Amino acid sequence: MQQTFDYFVLSDFSQSAYVSKMRLRSQALKQQNRKLSMMLKQKEEIGDILKEIDFQQLKMENSERIEKIEERNKDFFRLKTNSTVTVHILNDYKVRLSLGAPPLYTFNQMIYN
Repeated sequence: MQQTFDYFVLSDFSQSAYVSKMRLRSQALKQQNRKLSMMLKQKEEIGDILKEIDFQQLKMENSERIEKIEERNKDFFRLKTNSTVTVHILNDYKVRLSLGAPPLYTFNQMIYN
């Protein structure tokens, strides 16, 4: 009988120690949860601010790049127009030479004679 009583007392003691240990563990986990929740909340607030700043910065970079693209397109159009005009002039000279100018050997004969 004494052994059974000792067993239950020891069992009760170990159970109460286990319950105390689990309460402490539970409190520690709750405290850790609160800390992590606060950190998450702070990061979200900072994240919102950073997202807005990043968005504004990206918007500015985008407008700068659009301006550069437009400027390059204007340069390209100007160069294309110039090359077209040059090709037309060269073709005109080619036609004039083929129609109006005597062959080269005739010029050579006139020079050397």
